Amino acid sequence: MNLILFDTHIEDFYPFTFTRPVSELRAGAFTIAQKWKAYGKNLKVCYKTHESLQEKFPFVLENDNLVVPSELVPTKSLVSKVNDLLNNQALVHQGEILAIRLGAEKISNVPGATAIKDYINDIEEIEYDGAVYWLEQVTDLFTQAGQYLTRDISLFKGKYNTDPGNYCKVLGKELIIKKGAEVYASTINTTTGPVVIDKGALVMEGCNLRGPLYIGEGAVVKMGAKIYGPTVIGPHCKVGGEISNSIFFGYSNKGHDGFLGNSIIGEWCNLGADTNTSNLKNNYGEVKRWDYKTQDYQGSGLQFCGLLMGDHSKSAINTQFNTGTTVGVFANVFTSKFPPKHIKSFAWMGEDKEDKFNLEKAYEVALRVMERREVPLTDADKRLLEYLYNNAK
Repeated sequence: MNLILFDTHIEDFYPFTFTRPVSELRAGAFTIAQKWKAYGKNLKVCYKTHESLQEKFPFVLENDNLVVPSELVPTKSLVSKVNDLLNNQALVHQGEILAIRLGAEKISNVPGATAIKDYINDIEEIEYDGAVYWLEQVTDLFTQAGQYLTRDISLFKGKYNTDPGNYCKVLGKELIIKKGAEVYASTINTTTGPVVIDKGALVMEGCNLRGPLYIGEGAVVKMGAKIYGPTVIGPHCKVGGEISNSIFFGYSNKGHDGFLGNSIIGEWCNLGADTNTSNLKNNYGEVKRWDYKTQDYQGSGLQFCGLLMGDHSKSAINTQFNTGTTVGVFANVFTSKFPPKHIKSFAWMGEDKEDKFNLEKAYEVALRVMERREVPLTDADKRLLEYLYNNAK
C-alpha cells in the first residue's frame, strides 16, 4: 500500500522542516514516517511536501493510496483502523480527517490540493473513537517526548539484553539494551520511564541516565554525562555534560560539559565545549520564541524552553544561548555575548556583526562533516541548500 504523508502546516515546524518533511521529525525514538512503517502492513511511504523538499523526499502516486496528514503521530490501534479502510473511505475523529484511501485518478483530479480535505468529495466517513495524537507545534517534540517514548517500547522487537553488567547499577525493570551496545560503570534509573540503548551505542564510565530515554544506534554518551528524561539522543550523536528533556535528531555533537535543557538539535550540528542554554527566565514567566509565520516573537505557552537549532548549525566554545533561542540551518555562532534569540539560516554570527556564510564554503563544510560519518552530500542536498540560502529566514 502506498502511504502519502501530506504536509499542510510545514511552517509551524521551522527551522527543522527547512530540510525535511514534518513526518521526518523525530517524535520519540522514531520519526513519524518510521512509526507508520513499523505499525503498518507493508506500507510504502512517500511525501507530499514543500516544493523545495520534493526532490529529496519524492511523491509517488499509485493505483491504491492512503493519504494521511504528516502531523498525525500513529499508534498501533490507529494504523490498524487505517489499514482496514476501503477505497473512497475516510477515517475521521471529531471532524478531523485522519486518513483517506483513494485511487490515483481521484488524487490526480485535484492537482493543486493544499490540504487533505480537498479530496473529501463523495467519500464515506468512518468515525474513529480511539486516542489521537497530533504534533501541533515544534516544541511538542520535547514536551510530549515522555508519551512518545513510553509507547515506542512496543516497537523494539527481537533479542535484547536487560543487564548491562560492567559494574552498572540499574533501578527498575524497563531497560532494553540492543545487540552490540556497550555500557560501563554507570547508573540507569528506569523507575521514571523506560531506557533504550540501541545497537552499537556506547555509554562510557560514570554516566547517570534517567528515563524515559532513548540512546540511538551508534550514539556515544561520554564519561560523566548526566541525562534526565524525557530525552532522545538520535543515531550517531555524541553527547556529554548535562542534558535534560531534549531531542537530538541524529549525527550531532554536544561532546563536552555545558547544560542543554528543553531543546531540539537538528542533524549535523556541533555545540562547542561549555556551550550552555538557558531554559527558564529569571522571572519564571512564559518564554517567547521566534515565529516564522508572523516574523516576530510569540508566546510559546511554556515556562521551560531552551534552544531550537536547525541542521548543520554550530556554536563556538563558551557560547551562551538565551531562553527560547531559534537558530536556522548552517548558522555559525561565535560570540562571547548572548547572541540574538533569532539567528537566521546561514548567519555568520561574530562578536560585533552578523555576516552571511558563503554558500560554496557551506558545501565544503557539509561535505567534510558528512564524509566523517560516511554519508554522502548529494546533488539534491546541494540544490535544497541553494534554495534555502536564497530564501534564508
